[in-house]
Amino acid sequence: MSIENNVQIVKDFLAALSRRDKQGLLALSDKDIEWIIPGEDWPLAGTHRGHEGLENLLQKANETVETSFPEPPEFIAQGDRVVIAGFATGRIKATNRTFEDHFVFAITVRNAKLTNIREYIDTLALARASEIAARPRRPYPSRPIARETIRKVNEYVEQRQRLLNRKQRAARVQASEVDPIQQAHRDLHLAVEDPTEISA
Repeated sequence: MSIENNVQIVKDFLAALSRRDKQGLLALSDKDIEWIIPGEDWPLAGTHRGHEGLENLLQKANETVETSFPEPPEFIAQGDRVVIAGFATGRIKATNRTFEDHFVFAITVRNAKLTNIREYIDTLALARASEIAARPRRPYPSRPIARETIRKVNEYVEQRQRLLNRKQRAARVQASEVDPIQQAHRDLHLAVEDPTEISA
């Protein structure tokens, strides 16, 4: 499948999701699909596997959450991976609380079927919207930083350090080098004032 075809399949999946079209979603999903939604304190969190897991997730979403997308998402594709970056607003029905979510979906497409969906979402905003007022609030753990992000940050820091080291070495070399003409002028000036001060 081409990258363009993979993007179109994902767009068709999102359109079916917006319509709450269960059959359309199942038709575009591999029978062993895995959909990972982070968090623990909101209704849809968890790992949902296979068509049965997908059906249960859709049913729970219909019962618990209203979501809308005020602006079209951005699609970035490479190989069998399609990444969606976008913005959503919604409401948790049980609490009637609203939320805003800047999200990223990393989706794998193989043989014209979605095989894996991994969401990166604002779990804190969703958990707070899901929280019942009478329930005592407890601190939420900070979200772990992805290993890939840590690796890229470390590479960037190392590159900047290497660049700084090169600049410092170049500055030291430049400072130690004396232009011959300037040195001759300095020697001549010293010789006039004091012949014993001529440099070697």
